[in-house]
Amino acid sequence: MPAPALAKAHLWRFDEIFSNADGSIQFIELVECCGSSEETNMDTVSMYSNANTYDFPNDLVGDTAFKWVLIATQSFADLPGAPTPDYIMPPHFFDPNGDTLVYRTIDTVVIPAGALPTDGVHSIDRDLNVQTNNPQNFAGDVGSVIAYAQVPGLSPAWLGGLCAALAALGGFVATRRRA
Repeated sequence: MPAPALAKAHLWRFDEIFSNADGSIQFIELVECCGSSEETNMDTVSMYSNANTYDFPNDLVGDTAFKWVLIATQSFADLPGAPTPDYIMPPHFFDPNGDTLVYRTIDTVVIPAGALPTDGVHSIDRDLNVQTNNPQNFAGDVGSVIAYAQVPGLSPAWLGGLCAALAALGGFVATRRRA
């Protein structure tokens, strides 16, 4: 009599990594590497950065062969064009200026300082190749985002005042040139 198949989660590998400059908007995409349809047992798994641990809160449901899992911050999930994350991780999970990501002690990606673009558009793959971000979730939804960081202390009211001041200055300069 054959033994029952047991769910597992050891064939997921880092596939794409993204962060904006301040680390408030991030995603990590994993891909099932080897065609196993049973890599669903995520609630026993952790992912690590140099400073943080993420414990997956629940299992996946369905065939996992060659699929993706998207772990992202809520700020990422709120962006237009973002596919719905399968899991929400806290902001600043990894340092965009250099870090080490580890999945279950099975897969590791070292992100050297300066390797991850933080322009809000580009990401890196597991081999540190730069690409336009294109995250995919477990359901197969693919998207792309633009994620610029908000500059601390610059409220919309302050920016509006700055724009008005610059417009007034521009008018003054233009007037002075005509005189």
